[in-house]
Amino acid sequence: MQTTRGSLLLRIRDLQDRKSWGEFVEIYGPFLLRVLRRHGIGHEDAMDVVQETFQTVATHIGEFHYDPGRSFRRYLSTIALRRAWNLLRAKQHRPAGAGGTVHLAVLHQVSGEVVDEEWYRRRLQMAVELARQRLSDLEAQVFELTDVQGVADQDVAGRLGIDIGYVYVCKSRARKKIKQALEEIDG
Repeated sequence: MQTTRGSLLLRIRDLQDRKSWGEFVEIYGPFLLRVLRRHGIGHEDAMDVVQETFQTVATHIGEFHYDPGRSFRRYLSTIALRRAWNLLRAKQHRPAGAGGTVHLAVLHQVSGEVVDEEWYRRRLQMAVELARQRLSDLEAQVFELTDVQGVADQDVAGRLGIDIGYVYVCKSRARKKIKQALEEIDG
């Protein structure tokens, strides 16, 4: 994995610098596609989201101040996941095309239920991914064991050698960060 070069971020402030923008796209395009595909976004939609993400970066790069102590890739993936969420939300609310037959109407109702369920699943998956990036290692371990794998709180405390009270604290923090991520995605 390549590290972010602050000099590249400075060069792309010049929107006419095609060479630097080409380098930026070459480095971060595949990364963003992997992030989006890992979240179940189809290839075509992922390509659109990557383009929108780059447009957002181009719009705001003038005000952006790179902090080498923070993850630029996390920043980019957050933008991309928000864009993907907006795309999924827009797709869910699109009106159906006129079918003309009872069979098409029934099929649309059935697929509409599946899309709604899938839409909520992806939304939650994106929020969990964003939250995990903000959790400490211990909080992430507790979340993974309790909420994902279903291990009992007492067993998690024993496995990790921590007090049961701290298991509750970690779970609470994880859930709070997931809620915040959902609000960011929706915002």
